[in-house]
Amino acid sequence: MMQTIELPIWLFALILLFATFTALTHLLLPSVRWFFRRRLEKAVARINRRLTRPINPFKLVKRYDMIQRLIYDPQVAQAISDHANINEIPENVAFEQARSYAREIVPGFSAFAYFGIGIRAARWLATALYNVHTGLQNDEYIRRIPS
Repeated sequence: MMQTIELPIWLFALILLFATFTALTHLLLPSVRWFFRRRLEKAVARINRRLTRPINPFKLVKRYDMIQRLIYDPQVAQAISDHANINEIPENVAFEQARSYAREIVPGFSAFAYFGIGIRAARWLATALYNVHTGLQNDEYIRRIPS
């Protein structure tokens, strides 16, 4: 049980990498998540002051959080309780049914990620297909163009 074992360095490095990642995600990141969330909220508030159609805060919420908000909404909780009483089933069974319905209703689609990738792909394709080069330039002619 207390014998020495040999590990290749690459395997030890991989184990160390996974341990570090797990420690970061479970210990460090949750404690500072509020800091980054607050900065994001301030940035969105600054942007919303300049936009004609502001960004709705619910669009920035993760899918899991949106499902939790939906399930624990007072009206939904009352509907779950009423459904359990009418159909004579335990409330936890009705709650799990509501949770599965909420998972179906709340989209797993991230418009930000989708359009972020789409915009980059479109920009790359446009520059690949339409790479415009100018030759000689007549500065006098360009100055005469009305602005």
